[in-house]
Amino acid sequence: SDGSNYADGVGSWLDPYNAEFRDYIVALAKELADMGFDEVLLTQVCHPDTDPSTLAYSASSTNASASSAVTGFALYVTRALKSSGLVVSVVGTRDAIAQKEGNLNGQNKALFRKIFDRVYCFTSASEYKTYMDDCGKLVTVGDINTRFVPVCSGDLPDTQCWVLQGSAG
Repeated sequence: SDGSNYADGVGSWLDPYNAEFRDYIVALAKELADMGFDEVLLTQVCHPDTDPSTLAYSASSTNASASSAVTGFALYVTRALKSSGLVVSVVGTRDAIAQKEGNLNGQNKALFRKIFDRVYCFTSASEYKTYMDDCGKLVTVGDINTRFVPVCSGDLPDTQCWVLQGSAG
């Protein structure tokens, strides 16, 4: 209510309705495209684990929800980048992908499959198949094997599209 960013134990959060913030993300992505990058991967596209009605947003909304805030941001950014030629991807949380009860972060796995070119998920080689099966039912365009990307450390998943997360050391 005082105009500052909401902060919690995870960190500081930016208002997904804020036009300047949205335009800034789009401008950064376009700059990357101009530099020759072919994909941008958005992380932390989620809502804090708190009741949205307790937050003050820059846009007035009579029906504010975590899902509407996150989905609105995602739609704005991907639509603004449509002509850039960039593949626009996002990191999905395990809770959202598994549709875990009590997940309040606003990510909707069905909508993310329609909005983003790829959805990455930090998982293990042994767990990724469960998530891929869950997500596969929702992919109506393209191939689930290239649209859902497991990010694993250690053992590699049994798929051709993955990211190996390196270990520090």
